[in-house]
Amino acid sequence: MPVYEFQCKNCGLRFEASANVENSEKPKKCDCGEMAERIVPEKLNFHFDPKTEGIGPQNTGISEVDYGVDRAVATDAEKKWDDIEARNAVKRALLRDNPGMTKEDLSREPDGTYEVMEKGLKESAGRVRTVNNVAMQLLKRKRKNLSPQER
Repeated sequence: MPVYEFQCKNCGLRFEASANVENSEKPKKCDCGEMAERIVPEKLNFHFDPKTEGIGPQNTGISEVDYGVDRAVATDAEKKWDDIEARNAVKRALLRDNPGMTKEDLSREPDGTYEVMEKGLKESAGRVRTVNNVAMQLLKRKRKNLSPQER
């Protein structure tokens, strides 16, 4: 659904609201309670280039918008992978300083740091993992037996 700009004549607030094309001319209610009129942008920019040579993205007519979204998603993914690598580096350092330990000996604390678990805590965590694995297997079996309508 397209997004349009509205401006309230009562309080001066300018805001965006979505509306289908048939209702795009109708005023929208402002936060102050008055009805705000739709404003027409002062400048419009449009570019459509249907010519594509070789392999390229689907031409939606708004490739610059598509590119911007793709770039934002890629930047977000890169940051998340960097965070994962930083956590893994901390885990590797802990394991290097504690020979004979594995990643299952580590526990993530509420503040985000990692510590080596004591023997009793490690045994409890192992039991919890076992119960979780059994429960997940049962759920998979149950889901497999359900019809598509029941899923």
